[in-house]
Amino acid sequence: MTNEELKKIIGRRLISLRKREHWTQQDVADKVGISKSSVSIYENGLRDITADVASELSHLFEVSLNYLFGRSNDDSREAYLAMCEKQAMQKAKQYEELALPVEKASMNGHTPVVSEEVANKAADRIFAAMELLKEGKISSEAFESILKKLV
Repeated sequence: MTNEELKKIIGRRLISLRKREHWTQQDVADKVGISKSSVSIYENGLRDITADVASELSHLFEVSLNYLFGRSNDDSREAYLAMCEKQAMQKAKQYEELALPVEKASMNGHTPVVSEEVANKAADRIFAAMELLKEGKISSEAFESILKKLV
């Protein structure tokens, strides 16, 4: 698939998702924090979408990035939740990697970036947020915000 074809696929998917929600381009722009003209440009396949905007749109419409990029036709909430769970696992793993055991770090002459306690608390928050998202108790935007705050 060429880059031009990818931009067209993303554009068609964005139009479809926006119309499914009965939103205007301005509604999407306001929710994502971009201009209405940017939404139009993405929908018309005139510009590459940034990773941050793609992630925001994925969470806004509760679809996986695989769906948004045309690698899957599954626009279900289950596919979206599976993607979120994978992101949560990756984020938790990042915290584990930051929290080298003190003994190991000092043996190598390093200081841990965060303590194991901090890393474990962060991982617990990530998994708690994932459960709340699955139960519909928090929005996809709130989940993404939690992940970003824990970076």
